[in-house]
Amino acid sequence: MFRHYSRVARLEYLPAEAPALFAPLLLGIMVAGELHMLRAAEGVLVFSLLFFAGFIINALTDQEVDQKCKTYVADSSRSIGKKGLAALVIFQCSLAMLITVHLALEMAVWWLVPLVGLGIFLGIGYSVPPLHFKVRGIGHAIALSLSAFFIPFFFLFFVVAGTVNPWILLLLIGVSITHYGLALTNQSGDYMEDKDTGLATPAVRWGLRPTLKIAAVLMIIGIPFTTVSLAHIARGVTSLGTPIFADGFLGLLALEGWHVITALVLSSLVLGYSVSLRGINDLLGLVGDEEPSYGMMDGVKNRMNYPFWQASSVWGAVAAVGLVFALVLTSPAVIPMMDTEEGASLELTVSSTDPVFSMEGEDVSATMNISVSPSLPLSNGMLVVRVQSWSSGLLMNEESAVLGHSLEENETWELEMIIGCHREEDTAFTMQVLAPGENEEEPLWRGRTDSLSPLYISSCTYTAAYPGLVDRHANVTVTIFADREVVTNGELAIIVESYTSMGMKMDEETISLDAPIPAGENRTVWVIIDVPDIGGTKFHVELLEIIDDSIKLLDDMDLV
Repeated sequence: MFRHYSRVARLEYLPAEAPALFAPLLLGIMVAGELHMLRAAEGVLVFSLLFFAGFIINALTDQEVDQKCKTYVADSSRSIGKKGLAALVIFQCSLAMLITVHLALEMAVWWLVPLVGLGIFLGIGYSVPPLHFKVRGIGHAIALSLSAFFIPFFFLFFVVAGTVNPWILLLLIGVSITHYGLALTNQSGDYMEDKDTGLATPAVRWGLRPTLKIAAVLMIIGIPFTTVSLAHIARGVTSLGTPIFADGFLGLLALEGWHVITALVLSSLVLGYSVSLRGINDLLGLVGDEEPSYGMMDGVKNRMNYPFWQASSVWGAVAAVGLVFALVLTSPAVIPMMDTEEGASLELTVSSTDPVFSMEGEDVSATMNISVSPSLPLSNGMLVVRVQSWSSGLLMNEESAVLGHSLEENETWELEMIIGCHREEDTAFTMQVLAPGENEEEPLWRGRTDSLSPLYISSCTYTAAYPGLVDRHANVTVTIFADREVVTNGELAIIVESYTSMGMKMDEETISLDAPIPAGENRTVWVIIDVPDIGGTKFHVELLEIIDDSIKLLDDMDLV
């Protein structure tokens, strides 16, 4: 069964298509600055399910044509049966939609569902009457380029990056144009069979030679789109404005990193796509101006090595993206951004929500939503938001996010930051907005969220002592920390209670604290308390504020 499935799903294209997944994944990581493994895995699964479903649909509807030119596909189609093929398509599309719904709910982006739905509609409509976009002229170009190239790669990129910008869209347009041209070449191989069965595919509609010329032109047009967009993405997140050669003859060229990365990206793309372009040129020489015949088409099919052409093209594109990705990793941005040419000063409007704490096992984390709005337009990579969690004056965790798209004047950058912390009661947060490469001691903006309690227990320890058979006690050390200055009209006190392992109270000791306590300072007290003669001991420590007859619990902690 798998052998038949591999044929109708055209798994022979897998070596060429699988590397293509790296392009949107690397671009998404580059823009987001991190990788959400589950989201990426779900995105790849949706991509794969629909990609193979498209070939199965084509096998289901093109059995007559495949019997003439792809007999192994037609034989496997008949072995599975039309009902079996239809069931496979329904199952794969349904599973892909369910995963997409989960992603849409997780990312709070509802339009992911209709986007994937549109891709499925175009993919099915491409092969299935009455829509049958495959024979609809301009409908062929729209359906195939959107369902096979633009929508899948846009979907996978967005799932990883969580955002999009105009240069990414331009890149996807370039890739779609280029690979649609390459797909036209592949379909030209079925010219005689399509013509005999009355399928008005582009090759039949326009003629074999014009179709091959159009394919070559589209590939050549798409390469500059891809080059410019990739180079601009790299320029936006790295320091590419610095001259590379300062002295000698090369210095006269004023060669900058921008020029170098453009040349490298273009070279990689040209190298990859030149294999298929040379192949198309050979086919044009073979076809000539003669009317196509079965003998000529046998020569065309023998000369056409589409899987290899596709693989070389994909590897060229992936290499170009990988080059930019490596550059981003090794060349942090150094962007002068405090003043514009006109001398205008950058001002930021920043707001943040209160942290929302959650616990998974023993790990505590907090989620904060931060909004940044600049007074001037900013490019990709020109801002960094850093959030730090603190407890008892010690840095517990730090998370950063880099601006992954351009911002217009007064446009808002919304981001969600999740950061590990100590306890909900004793964690304070600092937020900073930085310009990469600038003095981190002088951020563009800084903010702080205080801990829930101004004064809290930062640590408790004990040492057991057994001077006699029945005279057992423990030395309990309690340290408290003032997150901000504590001034009270009453009294601060610490109560330490000891319990048996069964929960029976053994002893209680109280000690007073002097106030006020300056912000950032510790106070440590020691208490001697009785413990059970046998068995384990539990301690409960409370920090109280006592004003007249009113008692307020500031913090508590259990110690075993």
